[in-house]
Amino acid sequence: MILALNPGGNTFYFGPVGENGSAVIKYFADRGVDCPPSKNVAEFILETAAKGGKRADGKRLNWNNEWRSSAENKGLLAEIDKINSERSSKPGAQADTQHEFASPIWLQITTLTKRMFRQYWRDPSYLYGKLFVSVVIGIFNGFTFWKLGNSVQDMQNRMFTSFMIIVIPPTIVNGVVPKFYLNRALWEARELPSRIYGWVAFCTANVVTEIPFSIIGGLVYWLLWYYPTGLPRDSATAGYTFLMTILFFLFQTSWGQWICAFAPSFTVISNVILTPPPPPPSPRLPQSLTPPPKPLTPKHQVLPFFFVIFSLFNGVIRPYSQLSPVWRYWLYYLNPSTYWIGGVLAATLPAIPVDCLPAEAARFDPPPGQTCAQYAGAFVAAVARQGYLLNPQATSDCGYCPYRDGAEYLRTLNVKPGDKWRDLGVFAGFCVSNWALVYFFIYTVRVRGWSFGLGWMFGGLGKLVGVVKGWVGRVGRRR
Repeated sequence: MILALNPGGNTFYFGPVGENGSAVIKYFADRGVDCPPSKNVAEFILETAAKGGKRADGKRLNWNNEWRSSAENKGLLAEIDKINSERSSKPGAQADTQHEFASPIWLQITTLTKRMFRQYWRDPSYLYGKLFVSVVIGIFNGFTFWKLGNSVQDMQNRMFTSFMIIVIPPTIVNGVVPKFYLNRALWEARELPSRIYGWVAFCTANVVTEIPFSIIGGLVYWLLWYYPTGLPRDSATAGYTFLMTILFFLFQTSWGQWICAFAPSFTVISNVILTPPPPPPSPRLPQSLTPPPKPLTPKHQVLPFFFVIFSLFNGVIRPYSQLSPVWRYWLYYLNPSTYWIGGVLAATLPAIPVDCLPAEAARFDPPPGQTCAQYAGAFVAAVARQGYLLNPQATSDCGYCPYRDGAEYLRTLNVKPGDKWRDLGVFAGFCVSNWALVYFFIYTVRVRGWSFGLGWMFGGLGKLVGVVKGWVGRVGRRR
């Protein structure tokens, strides 16, 4: 259907378009105005409304009167009367059947999810960017730690190759946040006020559309990382690591979404996760010509809070035993990466035997007449309780390797082989809680208008920064 209005706002056509505009062309052709074969039908209608037309006898056409007296208008009025009569014969809706939105929640979710998938399909740069990160970091990680061995240094390398996935979230989150932010801004400005769809449909559509692409990115990264490094290839270990990798990619996407859901502005997001805020619209330029964001400056990097904690407080950069007690007993256990790294190490390291290189072993000579086992065997078994003697029957130049297998190496990281399923469950809980926070913050902050004191806090910080800058400026002028 098409509704055509002339410059005065009066209807001069309201009916079907037809195949390639055939119905419209026929309507005007019956009144002596033919559409040229090569003419765009929409342009033809606009020009006809603006210029008018003439009959074969030379009289000027009044399109308003033509439409009012046309059979098409009479048929349309008859259909309207029929609808009114049918509706008037039905009982009115009860008060408890009235809803805020015209369509049910399930229809909102399915329709909006389809639209979101179509939006992602029309924005391949976003999807290719995420896939590119998985490919590049997967290749870099897999071939940097190519075919790891069994030495003590290789045990550390096996730990670091698992840790390398930590470099992915800053890039992925910084891509997810602008996408979610623009969708949220459009929903708040257009769809929500007009009651097209509600917050549940908005959150569900944004969460669901990210899941397939996260799974694909996780699969690509896992294939390029896991097998080149020579990690265990048995189905149980490989399957567990694959599942953890998929959960990690789901986690980082949902992480960025809930951060964007609660943040009152793009400036707050930039302070939290280092995303550059968009420039304010120029009063002299249309929105489409507003300059792109400028690179981050120090003032936009005040609080890189989440990434710092996620990367540093997981027992890898600084082992658990060396963490300050201020952080060891709470921040270490609140960190999601603690459980991801711990779970992957608990699955991939315990069964790996350690073969110390000559330079990695502790060297000593036993007393005359004793073998290495006679002199140090009791110490290894009862005191050290880990490691082994390289040459127990030798009478000189004894070698002691500090670890017998990967399970003993894990003790230095506060990881136990039996922790892997616990860690998987905890990390999966973080993923679910991320999605729950998306719903929670969209409803409380965007729908209900709760601020949780963030506006007051950031406003106070802004005033404090202004006072400090003014004081520094005055001091500088005095000098």
